[in-house]
Amino acid sequence: MFLLLKRRKRRKRRNKERKRRKKRRRRKRKRKKRSRSRSRNRNRRRLTQRRTRYHCLEHSMYAPMTDMLGAVEKHHVTFACTGATEPILVGPDLERAIVRPTMLVDISVPHNIDDEGANEIDDCRAYNV
Repeated sequence: MFLLLKRRKRRKRRNKERKRRKKRRRRKRKRKKRSRSRSRNRNRRRLTQRRTRYHCLEHSMYAPMTDMLGAVEKHHVTFACTGATEPILVGPDLERAIVRPTMLVDISVPHNIDDEGANEIDDCRAYNV
């Protein structure tokens, strides 16, 4: 009888430990999901929040995908980072948009800027991570 009670207690302890482990795993997964979603989907509202928090971003500009080439045309330095699976800034489009010495920095993987096509253009330098 005594041995049966000990076994039951052990089983209960094991079950409790398993439940605790499952809860911990779930919490970790939720944390990971939250952190992933924070780093994506920059928009105008988030940029204004970051401008107030970080003063070094005062002169940064938000450009939607539809106005990407317009942003490249207006500025000397452009950083590109999107979730695109293939380059969105390619040589022929950049040739029409670049009117002054320009530096393009691609900080995304996979690349958003066709660096080979961009580097063929005069007054344009493209860098990838």
